[in-house]
Amino acid sequence: MRKRFAEQKQRLQACGLNHVVYLVEGSMSQQTTVMKGGLEDALCLTEFRDDFLVHMSQNADDTVAYLSAIHRRLLARFPRAQCLNPELAALCPSRFLSSVSTSFATLFATPPISFAEFNRKFQKRANFSASEMYQRMLTQIPSLSTAKIAAIVHHHKTFDQLIASMQSIDQLDQEKDASVSRLCQIRYGEKNQLLDARTRNIIRILFQSDDYNVS
Repeated sequence: MRKRFAEQKQRLQACGLNHVVYLVEGSMSQQTTVMKGGLEDALCLTEFRDDFLVHMSQNADDTVAYLSAIHRRLLARFPRAQCLNPELAALCPSRFLSSVSTSFATLFATPPISFAEFNRKFQKRANFSASEMYQRMLTQIPSLSTAKIAAIVHHHKTFDQLIASMQSIDQLDQEKDASVSRLCQIRYGEKNQLLDARTRNIIRILFQSDDYNVS
């Protein structure tokens, strides 16, 4: 579920829309698959880190009321008579926005896109490059975040390179091999942290061991 949530946000961010409303319908206390605290943390990060406008609605009626309110606000700011594909300079006269005419592109899509174009960009891709498949496969490894995956791919462009980087540790003592492998040199994230020992061990066991029991 976490990966699907991240993928959905990534596709929305790639559409070119500056202001995305992420609407969540239902009660978080009634969820059984994800704890309420986890959902609250995810929505908080979505709002402040991804810059989405997060709105919680209790049911379908509440959702319809919220979307209707957004529709009314848009019509009040951009009257229907002015939204029949006019020139951008005429779309937002000063009585609606105090800034220059390009404010419409700044506040909304940059540049403005049609719904068909948005739909095309948002839909799931069917074909992926070898590099993209490599990264998608890494997401299946426990404890690998997006930042960690990006760092690993930066150092080891393919699975062959990743596996080759661990080949030289076969003759070393089992208690030392994870700590001296090249994985321990990889740094990730804004804080430039090193990959933790558990993550390195999981990767090593996955690619080098016949026993996949990870403690």
